[in-house]
Amino acid sequence: METYYWGWRDNDGAAHVRRGSGGVGRPLKPGGFDWGYHNAAASALALAILLDVLGDARRARRLQLVFRVRVIQRLDRGARWMLTRRAVLDHVAAIDHEQGLREVS
Repeated sequence: METYYWGWRDNDGAAHVRRGSGGVGRPLKPGGFDWGYHNAAASALALAILLDVLGDARRARRLQLVFRVRVIQRLDRGARWMLTRRAVLDHVAAIDHEQGLREVS
């Protein structure tokens, strides 16, 4: 069953992010996330999603900056968003490929 990550802002502008599958969701921890910006809260969201998907803290930290720039900063700050685990893995594969090409060059 596919895992989903989604976020929205409530009427007060507070950000909420959940993780779930099969229609059941729970808050993604630790919280304090943001998107659509270049800030620490967007970095925290990138790391939390990568940690959850990859289960490898070292790899998640290595990919965090590029994933934040490539995915999290591009999410519309004012709109609901959703990412699938598969989409995250596709971004990770593309980042790994790009970084591998840079290391060879």
